[in-house]
Amino acid sequence: MKYSIVIVTYERLELLQKCISEIRSQSPNTPIYVGINGSDSKSAQYLQNIPQVTCKSFNKRTPGEVRNALIQLVETPWICFLDDDVIVSESYFQKAESILEMKSLEIFGGPDTSYPNEESIETAISLALTSPLATAHSKKRHTVSNDFNPNAKEQDFILCNLWIKTSIFHKENNSFDERFFRNEENVLLNKLLSSGKTAHYYGDLFVHHKRKSNLISMSLTVMKSANFRAKSFLLFPESFQPIYLVPSLSFLFLIYSAFYPNLIALLAISTYISCLLYFSWKICKDSSRMNIFFQVVLVQIIINLSYGIGFISPPKSTK
Repeated sequence: MKYSIVIVTYERLELLQKCISEIRSQSPNTPIYVGINGSDSKSAQYLQNIPQVTCKSFNKRTPGEVRNALIQLVETPWICFLDDDVIVSESYFQKAESILEMKSLEIFGGPDTSYPNEESIETAISLALTSPLATAHSKKRHTVSNDFNPNAKEQDFILCNLWIKTSIFHKENNSFDERFFRNEENVLLNKLLSSGKTAHYYGDLFVHHKRKSNLISMSLTVMKSANFRAKSFLLFPESFQPIYLVPSLSFLFLIYSAFYPNLIALLAISTYISCLLYFSWKICKDSSRMNIFFQVVLVQIIINLSYGIGFISPPKSTK
């Protein structure tokens, strides 16, 4: 085999079963390494009955620690990193195998999109994530398209759909930073791409990703992502990009404007609302989902506020 699959899971058996089932349907002989991150006997029992699956249980730790341990077991030239709550798209591995024929390639990946048959709020979250107002450049992580970028950036990739050559870990001693509960792939990719690694982004190589079922859990997830992104900038200042400050500055400006209303604040807020309505309308129109227009508007507002708050919160420590 040219590749193995690495998955980290914990108490999401139903989603894991769907994930493994589709992998086995498309690529029945591929080695799969699953790390159970905590006490989860149901998942362990299920995985024991799946051929070509190596299952290893860990005491609760960061996902990066689990992945690093599983990587050491891999014997194939490539590693495909998937999440336990994804379903790969039709012909996913057929497309990936054609990409693997390129000898000089070292990293590649594509976006995630809606999980099949999502509820309206989950669909609204998926659509909102494709808005530049909500996710800026990172919207490519969530937008299925025919785009191809032979010089992809760290912001193009998402860990639930990422392929990396095994030699980058085994021979070059790279690893996921074990101080991060989230965004550990961003730290690793920034290091690898800064060193000149070749990375391709394929907009049509996508996975279906289960979204949060309510706005509170989504908000907490966004805050955590922002917090660990800020932590990555503190630990690795050379990776900092000013655009990540925009949600926090906007949040602080909004608070200031509430106490000191002025014409500039009114114009700024009016501009934001106009952009919000325009992008929400365009997204919903293009996807023929105008029935959830107001949900898409609301989700974007929550993403902006949550990211702004999370980014300037005290950095979380995992060690």
